[in-house]
Amino acid sequence: MMSSITNRGHLCFLVFDGSFNAEVFIRFLGGCCVSDGAESS
Repeated sequence: MMSSITNRGHLCFLVFDGSFNAEVFIRFLGGCCVSDGAESS
């Protein structure tokens, strides 16, 4: 499980199976950006 709090105070978390690697981290960051309403460029 991985969790963080955004600058706006929103909680992001991801539960995953297996090893933590770059693919899991990028998926986590992508989910936080979408859930926080940030625009992608």
